[in-house]
Formats: sequence, structure tokens, C-alpha cells
Amino acid sequence: MSTRSRNTHRAARRNSHRKAHRKYRIKSNFRFITFLVIVMGIAIGAFGFITGSDEAIALDIPKDSVTVEVTAGDTVWDIAEHFKSDDTDTREAVYEICQANDIPDGSIQSGMILTIPENL
Repeated sequence: MSTRSRNTHRAARRNSHRKAHRKYRIKSNFRFITFLVIVMGIAIGAFGFITGSDEAIALDIPKDSVTVEVTAGDTVWDIAEHFKSDDTDTREAVYEICQANDIPDGSIQSGMILTIPENL
């Protein structure tokens, strides 16, 4: 192998090594931030689509129900006792009220509007 071909081979290897370790510089912070925001928006949207987080929950009040505003000192148990029929267990009425109003732990606050199903 000639000296010239060895030097050419070494130069080619050095150039390929330099290309592999190329340094990138951010020339425009605005364009870089805009790019990141767009990529993050697409990623969040894709994650929501995949996991089903884009579903809307309807907050329609059924026609066969009554609404009650919670006052200070009210409990779900007291409200259920007041609105349930005589043959309904209070625990079932509390469960139905919590289900109708999406209250997982049964805690209510003054000023809340509760939907009371009429078939209690």
C-alpha cells in the first residue's frame, strides 16, 4: 500500500469520526422553544388519545331528579334520610346520591348543589 493511499485512508477515517461527533448549536432560542412546545403538544395529545383521556363526561341532570343546595352542617346521610322513601335503606340512598353526584368519599361542602335521584 502506498503512502498516499494510507494518508487518504487515515484522513477518511478522521473525517468520519468528526462527522459522528458533530456539535450542534442553537442559533435561535425562539425557534427552539417553539419546536419544543409543538413536540410536547403532539406528545401530550397522542398520550391522551391512546389512554382515552379525551372523553368528555356529560353533566346533564336527569329529568326525574331534584337539586338541593348543601348548607352548613348538612351531611349526605341527613339529605338521604330526608329524600328517601320509607322502604329504602338509608345506606342505599347515600350510595345513590354519591353516585349521581360523583362524590367518591361522601364528603360535601356548604354551597354544593346535589342532584337527588327521585327513585330513592
